[in-house]
Amino acid sequence: MISLVTASKGKTKLRDNVRARRLGMNLTQAGLADRSGVPLPTLRKFEQTGSISLEAFLKLLMVVGRDRRGDRGNGKSDGRICLDR
Repeated sequence: MISLVTASKGKTKLRDNVRARRLGMNLTQAGLADRSGVPLPTLRKFEQTGSISLEAFLKLLMVVGRDRRGDRGNGKSDGRICLDR
């Protein structure tokens, strides 16, 4: 099934996903910033607006992980980041 998502909606979903995962890991914004190497003001702006560079987003993703729906059932992720939540 193909799902089309607007850029604005996609940014919001990515932001919400990262924030939920951060909270699920019991990390503060400062803790995630420290672990990822993303400056705290950048992380704060991302959680407020959804705007972030690709490089900074990937650094955050390295810490919080990918969506489990990208798991093929064999414990290996296919690398997808789902936006349909």
